Amino acid sequence: MTVPGAVVVERPDQREALVEIQVLGPVGLRANGRRVELGSDKERTLLGLLALDVGRPVALGVLMDRLWDGEPPPHARESAHSYVSRLRRRLRLADPSSASAPRIVSRAHTYTLEAAREAVDWHRFQQFVARAGAVAADGDDERTAALLARAEGLWRGEALAGLPGLWAETTRRALAERRLGAAVSRIAASLRLGRYTAVTAELSALVDRYPGDETLAGQLMLAYYGGARYTDALRLHQETRRMLMTQYGSRLGAELDRIHRGILDRVPAADLVRGRPAVPRPARPVAAPPPARPRPPRNLPHQPPLIGRLAELRALSAAVDAAAEQGRVISLESVSTVSGMAGVGKTSVAVHGAHRLAERFPDAQLYVDLRGHSPVGEPLGPGAALATLLRLLGAPAETIPVELEGRTALWQTMLAERRAVIVLDDAVSADQIRPLLPSGSPTLTIITSRRRLAGLPQARHIPLDVLPTDDAIALFRACAGEERTLDMREITTIVRLCGHLPLAIELVASRFRAHPAWTLGTLADRLTRTEGRLGEIRDAEQELLRAFDLTYRTLTPEQRAAFRRLALHSGPDFTVDSAAASLDLRPAAAERVLESLLACHLLREPTPDRYRFHDLLREYGHSRSLADDTDAERADVLRRLTDFHVDAADRADRLAYPRRTRPAPARERGTGAAPPDWPDAGAARSWL
Repeated sequence: MTVPGAVVVERPDQREALVEIQVLGPVGLRANGRRVELGSDKERTLLGLLALDVGRPVALGVLMDRLWDGEPPPHARESAHSYVSRLRRRLRLADPSSASAPRIVSRAHTYTLEAAREAVDWHRFQQFVARAGAVAADGDDERTAALLARAEGLWRGEALAGLPGLWAETTRRALAERRLGAAVSRIAASLRLGRYTAVTAELSALVDRYPGDETLAGQLMLAYYGGARYTDALRLHQETRRMLMTQYGSRLGAELDRIHRGILDRVPAADLVRGRPAVPRPARPVAAPPPARPRPPRNLPHQPPLIGRLAELRALSAAVDAAAEQGRVISLESVSTVSGMAGVGKTSVAVHGAHRLAERFPDAQLYVDLRGHSPVGEPLGPGAALATLLRLLGAPAETIPVELEGRTALWQTMLAERRAVIVLDDAVSADQIRPLLPSGSPTLTIITSRRRLAGLPQARHIPLDVLPTDDAIALFRACAGEERTLDMREITTIVRLCGHLPLAIELVASRFRAHPAWTLGTLADRLTRTEGRLGEIRDAEQELLRAFDLTYRTLTPEQRAAFRRLALHSGPDFTVDSAAASLDLRPAAAERVLESLLACHLLREPTPDRYRFHDLLREYGHSRSLADDTDAERADVLRRLTDFHVDAADRADRLAYPRRTRPAPARERGTGAAPPDWPDAGAARSWL
């Protein structure tokens, strides 16, 4: 008898591995069936992250970032080397007699766990799932279910169970998604084999855990129906429909509707599972009614009336108009990206534009939240997003491939002749959305993101800025109610204090409406309190600080530090040279950092080579610096910035006015940033 989770032989000529690394549960190390004791959580984390990337080098910087959640202590490098040494010693003790035992190799500031992939239970799980996918393509449901059951048998609880830290938590969720995908595929194979009652209890528990998953709900309906529990299947349909409508304002997908109609018509369960249509046998010939046209899938969220943004809406429809004028289908050129800072109204513009264009795209109007800046969970991967889109288009759950390439191919096929408009909301990168883009299809795709998405050269980019004053006032009055918002001077002050940012305006207007005793002056006074505006821009359910926090969390440590320290600059804008002084970087390196913040819409460039913050983002960056930087670090930034400007002003003055009488000699410049190199006196005077 093998130890639970031990290496399962895949071919008759393989023997059970002597050393096994376990990550599908508590991280562990087993040798010859006995457990090898590990030390601290840091050792287990190190073993887990090396095992998941077995055979591939992991940079020392990545190790330290994951071991200490991006905030390594002063002697992190030495500590990491120590953990690696301890882990090497345990691996040697686990199997000292074998030359092929797992070992950790270091090369060029990287560490690699060299071991057979079968020695790690996660990679054996992937092998079983891959083999199951190949077998499923041949139609062998019996072997498919058996292979996937063996894959799931490797799990001993949550992956990386008990390990603390952000990396462990995000990895745990990602692996859990893969486990759920394997379970869904295994259950689909079991249903095709007619094993309805065998999977009912497991499906019921999964539906309780994932109440919004329509694939699981559809499978449980089929299991109930196939097990002669007709009323339970109909009850589940009603509960799922009510939950989706109440919590998300969404209708059921086409697949659940198909299953529901089949149950009502008493179609055999086997036909419903395999997606075969019913073949009615009328008692006497009757005239066949004309076939009803199926309702096109449509799950665009409801949006209140959009105020302003006429130029942006015209830009959204420009690609469609150009295609119509040229008499051709819409292709990849009809991809539009709407980008801007948090709270600027990207989703409203995209969804409103999709509603306006719905008549020109009658076959489907689809919406998916890619969760690029979700307060819970990781961004939605392309595989999961494709599964959602395929279900919305009516693909039966059991026909959706497991692997990303198969889902992409099915998506392209289903959209080949459809005129659809698709909103992909809150994307985090081009890699996330590239597999979702239709190719050669008469489809319009609208993408929103807080970043300027590179890697889509044919896309039409629509940057979104804050609202003009008139539109900002109109938005405030629409949200707050016109009867209490007649003083235009006070409203102008309020929207200016909100930075003309739509989300900020909506939040303070909602808060004003919830306090009938307040006047516009009361609200304006609260927004000018000495402790800052950001804490006042909120309502009962949402706050602007949270939206900014979600953006800040996605930045790299270098970008976070730059964002905080640039916000300490007291002027209205700054140049690359002054930014280099603030950040203690060379100008070329500082310019790269500025461009990365510009791409995240955390900075603006109103004129060439001059950068500025939105007022609210500057205040937020300053508050982050007070929270995350020490007094000494902030003082160093201001000292370097002051020294730079004094040196630059002195040098510019001497170059522009060389004959001026000066009481003091030229300053001796320290080790700080060098002042700009002006070509002549005119340039120096211009700088002054």
